[in-house]
Amino acid sequence: MRLFLDALTSQVDGNARATRTAGMLANAMTAGEQLLNALLDISTLDAGTVEPDLQPVSLDAMLQSLAEEFRPQAEEKGLRLRVHVPDEAGGAVTRSDPILLGRIVRNLLANAIRYTQRGGILLGLRKRDGQWRIEVWDTGFGIPQDKLDVIFDEFHQLTNPSRDPTRGLGLGLAIVRRLSVLLQAPIDVQSRSGRGSVFAVTVNRLEGEAPADTPTVGVHADGGPSGVPLDGMRILVVDDDSMVLSGLLLTLESWGCAFVSASNMREVFAAVDGLEGPPDAILTDLRLPGKVSGFDVIDRVRKLFMADIPAVVLTGETAPESLLEGQRRGCAFLHKPLHPGDLRRVLEEVRRDGKAACYTGSRLN
Repeated sequence: MRLFLDALTSQVDGNARATRTAGMLANAMTAGEQLLNALLDISTLDAGTVEPDLQPVSLDAMLQSLAEEFRPQAEEKGLRLRVHVPDEAGGAVTRSDPILLGRIVRNLLANAIRYTQRGGILLGLRKRDGQWRIEVWDTGFGIPQDKLDVIFDEFHQLTNPSRDPTRGLGLGLAIVRRLSVLLQAPIDVQSRSGRGSVFAVTVNRLEGEAPADTPTVGVHADGGPSGVPLDGMRILVVDDDSMVLSGLLLTLESWGCAFVSASNMREVFAAVDGLEGPPDAILTDLRLPGKVSGFDVIDRVRKLFMADIPAVVLTGETAPESLLEGQRRGCAFLHKPLHPGDLRRVLEEVRRDGKAACYTGSRLN
């Protein structure tokens, strides 16, 4: 759907009314994606398949990174976002999963900004009873005392009776509660109606062990084009789903790419037979008919042209075995549902650098 919408948007360029309608469709689709992804996150956590990757985490660095990520959103609403880390907490370290812990704080920050109309947000760190407390203060609506527990239930929102999806889905705190249990990092909340709230997550102190570089805690590139033209870029596209294949070809066509397509290995050989040289990139689904995989396509085409052709693998899988298999081949991964902006960014990297970055992602990132 995203691929078809992106192609449609390029076709109605110049028609203000049609462009506005396409934009409304894009907003509706985004709301649906957010709901689906949140439900998938909850299902994954409830299934008990998420294993925390515990390691030393610099809390100061994490908080500063998150503040930089959310500051533009706060400023857009006229809010001030501040970080307060006292001197005694300057080198604060805990042992946790930096991605999942970051997801907790990100959800708390997003909620604070969403439900605060004036004033500001404070992201703080303090020591209490030999542990570290990460605190998110806001000057928002506040929460009645009898509602402090139910706000963590699915789809529960105190200030969105019309269920406007632009004001959240009521799933962010439900995810926070599950991640809190998974990481053994208790969450508590204090609030006064009309004055604001403070959410706090408590983590253990870690002494004498230096953290590795704190990974990006869930920050995603916007996927927008960087201005690198794709006109004439030759791409081999392989997917056995005719709808996905059609959407990919329409999108590539709108970017000025030249392409050949196939749905199985036999068609791959027929498609590349007419090429004068190797394609600039291979774009392939991971799971193809029979026992053939996208990796097989990449290996055979590279061998045929005796060239290390940049390759991008489309997949809905997050199994580490598949990711490692692709990384050994220097492939980039794009996870479904695919956003055209992400695909464009990777192809621009190929055009600019002659290789595709080994991008991977997961729903809990």
